[in-house]
Amino acid sequence: AEGLVAGVRTVRAFGAERRELARFETAVGGALEQARRVSVAQAGFDAALHWSTNLALLAVLGYGGFLVESGAMTAGDLTSFLMYSLYAGFNFAGLGSVWAEWQRGVGASRRVFAVLDAQPSMPSVVAP
Repeated sequence: AEGLVAGVRTVRAFGAERRELARFETAVGGALEQARRVSVAQAGFDAALHWSTNLALLAVLGYGGFLVESGAMTAGDLTSFLMYSLYAGFNFAGLGSVWAEWQRGVGASRRVFAVLDAQPSMPSVVAP
């Protein structure tokens, strides 16, 4: 899309503003749709992660409460276990987001290197 903006003089010289505007809108619309799909997928993943984390916490709390009530565990032990579990869970969730960002960076770098490695369609003109 940026190439279209950079060559605006050439586009105007050939009277192709409407055609190029349509191409630009198509490119921007495609990027917008891709960003929307990524956002929906990320929201679904985050919701599933939070739901499963809360469900696991509730299960541990319920079973731990049963153990405290039966005298097999103290309330302090249950509290300590829950706190350590939360610390570990938050860090694992953080690792998941780091991995996702790493993958986005790898994808972006592949696109950058593909552009850098591409041969220009027009030969460069060297001044004598």
